[in-house]
Amino acid sequence: MSQTEAYSLGVKIAFWCLWSLCAVFLLPFAFIIVQLINIGFVNDLPKDWVVIGCWSFLVMSVGGIILFRLADQFLRMVQPASLLIRNMAFTAFGIPFVAYGGCMIMISPWGK
Repeated sequence: MSQTEAYSLGVKIAFWCLWSLCAVFLLPFAFIIVQLINIGFVNDLPKDWVVIGCWSFLVMSVGGIILFRLADQFLRMVQPASLLIRNMAFTAFGIPFVAYGGCMIMISPWGK
């Protein structure tokens, strides 16, 4: 995107509303995952429980980092807004499934 081209006001409002929605969508998952890690350490549960919590925390942290990078790219206007919004939706709604899928691999008989 050229430096002379700017986002319209509607695109700016839509981007920040969606960005806030995605961040709020990721927060409960991050809170639950931190609780899983604490429960695993405090109750001396099997090692898999802690690994599941750490895997999920790592994946959700990456999701947060991606959201902040998308906001930075939006502010610097380096990519079209439609591409940033698409990547934001994939991040907010796809990352929890990746975290959950990694947990299921650990729990399943094939993960051992």
